[in-house]
Amino acid sequence: MNASELAALDFPTAVEDLAAPAYVISREGRFCWINRAMLALLGDLRGEPFVEYVAPEHRQLARTNFTRKVVGKRTQIFERSCSTGTAAGSRCA
Repeated sequence: MNASELAALDFPTAVEDLAAPAYVISREGRFCWINRAMLALLGDLRGEPFVEYVAPEHRQLARTNFTRKVVGKRTQIFERSCSTGTAAGSRCA
């Protein structure tokens, strides 16, 4: 892809149409934008605090990392953990 093709891309539409969930969190820690895949997965989260969707045992680390990121500091790396939940076919890859 050359520079003119890249410049012509409509990134908002491309992100909205992603099959993977995508979102933006405000500086206040609330979901302020979600794409269609995120909406289909968890419903309309706009205005909800992101930490409500983090496992309780990881919420403090998530809050700390988020606050550090907002002020431009480096964040800690965290391990990913998954829950199988109740949905058919749920898994962690």
